[in-house]
Amino acid sequence: MQRIFQALNEAESLLTTGHLVCSKISWMGSSLHLESNCRAAAKDIFSYVTPYFHVENEHVDKSNYAIRFVNEARVPGFKSIVQTVENSGEEHKWFFGKTVPIIRAGDEFLVSLRDDLLVLVQKSAISMFSESRSEAATKWAKRFIREYLVSRLVDGLRVHGGVAPIFDSGAVIIGANGAGKTSLMLHLLHELGGNFCCNDRAVLVETDGGVSGLGTPIQSQISAGSLAMFPGHPLALDMLESTQRGGIVKYSLSPREMTALIGADITRQVTIGMVIVPNLSAATSIPPEIRPIPLEFRTGILLGASLQKDPAFPAAALGFSEKQVPKRLVERVIALPWYSIAGHYADRTLAKSLVDAVGAHRTEG
Repeated sequence: MQRIFQALNEAESLLTTGHLVCSKISWMGSSLHLESNCRAAAKDIFSYVTPYFHVENEHVDKSNYAIRFVNEARVPGFKSIVQTVENSGEEHKWFFGKTVPIIRAGDEFLVSLRDDLLVLVQKSAISMFSESRSEAATKWAKRFIREYLVSRLVDGLRVHGGVAPIFDSGAVIIGANGAGKTSLMLHLLHELGGNFCCNDRAVLVETDGGVSGLGTPIQSQISAGSLAMFPGHPLALDMLESTQRGGIVKYSLSPREMTALIGADITRQVTIGMVIVPNLSAATSIPPEIRPIPLEFRTGILLGASLQKDPAFPAAALGFSEKQVPKRLVERVIALPWYSIAGHYADRTLAKSLVDAVGAHRTEG
């Protein structure tokens, strides 16, 4: 096994030859540096992360952590190494119920993500080896960059949810899988306008006595029904990655594709004025129903949406999870107005009903 790790370490020498790209990527006081022997892949990564993260390409001082990306890697016995990992590796939780094989050797471990993609994880670096110019490898580099930088934010709270504008601030939308978080966010953006911040993952932080939601670069899974709310969008659906779960086809959209869909820009940070918990359904007879959520239920809902102890790869395997829940921040979020909303996920009156109900509740308060 040690010979496998030695072969991959030697393959990293490819980064010292040819047209090496070395850039520093920063966010919220933390940074890493990206090293790649493929300018096209690096350019793609920069385009994806720059709406949220800061990239420096000149006079770069190297950070303490590196993401190394070796395209067209000439690793002796590459296929044999992949086979060894897949046959002998321990299965680690991935996403959508899948697992990924991992082999450990001391503080290092090796992951086979595809038959043409190996990832070597060390104490101060993640090195990716792709036999070809793989688009999948570039996607994983983006994920590793995001997970590392988000994990460095000590006082933030990662939640499974999104942020949308409402009134003079924004709302963080959290809830169970399939509860209609994305559908509700799109209804609010469609009816109320405003810029796109984030979907699926949000990072909550304290700011000047309040709470803000930070976006990070991550894909949004959008159903065909939700896309129909924006009939004039310029996206070519046959060019988008799609998956099918529970009989529903969902398209994977980058943050930039989300802005093309809604015809707006990206905003990195939004002041949070309320928390919304949807429970939308496909039952067409359900009219919109909005209710305040009592204080005693809020902590459980919020901690249930927390990703501070994300058990899935790559966060858990890379040591990027298991973060303490910031108690004072949780208290501030709990103190915000909370509302639940039920109804049909495609009901075009959802946003107006929510705004009217919240407005009436504010007046009564």
